[in-house]
Amino acid sequence: MRPLFLPLKNGLGHNLMLSFWEIVVRRTKRCISIVSKACKVMGVSRDTLYRYQELVKTGGIDALINHSLITPNMKNRVDNETEQVVLKYVIDFPAHGQARTSNELRTLEVFISPSGVRSIWLRNDLENFKKRLIALEKKVYENGIILTDDQVAALQLIKFF
Repeated sequence: MRPLFLPLKNGLGHNLMLSFWEIVVRRTKRCISIVSKACKVMGVSRDTLYRYQELVKTGGIDALINHSLITPNMKNRVDNETEQVVLKYVIDFPAHGQARTSNELRTLEVFISPSGVRSIWLRNDLENFKKRLIALEKKVYENGIILTDDQVAALQLIKFF
């Protein structure tokens, strides 16, 4: 829920920007003595009310305004070097699946799980065989690389898709 900010004046005459939750806490304390009734009137749970009352006690108004319940969850990613090795392997062997790619990379001392390979493929739009073949064709067109036998065999299969 987006907080609503309302200008109020404190005792010194300064304008304060109070959030909706600060108003809930103040109305609960002043107007209604029964907490459950106050929560029903304001449309919040008692747990939320008590959490915000505690925030006001410990940090004042700034604690309410700057309070964020959601912390960013950073994605688990492999390092850039590993990702580049996987992408190079995909161009060299587009017909290999994620399990075989993972196993072959282990022989090259690059340790990544099959699901890690799939995550890299998804981020780079290479998740299926047809998209990997299109990426290979694009690489050949841009860089003019010489194809290996495996790559030629894979490109001949593109007629069936």
